[in-house]
Amino acid sequence: MFGTFAEEKEVVSYGVHPQLKSVNPIKVFFSGYTKLTSRLWQAPNWGYRWNLLMKSPTWAWQQEQKLKNNKK
Repeated sequence: MFGTFAEEKEVVSYGVHPQLKSVNPIKVFFSGYTKLTSRLWQAPNWGYRWNLLMKSPTWAWQQEQKLKNNKK
């Protein structure tokens, strides 16, 4: 229509990642808060907890990836 069509070369995946194993709307809504609480509880120090609350979720994911790579 406007000459801006670009064919997608990668397979697109839709939905919540990681995939939730529940269709209960209460569990789905609170799953993020549950995960955050778990991360806060298991954090090694107060500075890390502060960063979990203040920085983006991408930061937390990057920290988990660094830990996984260091364990290998």
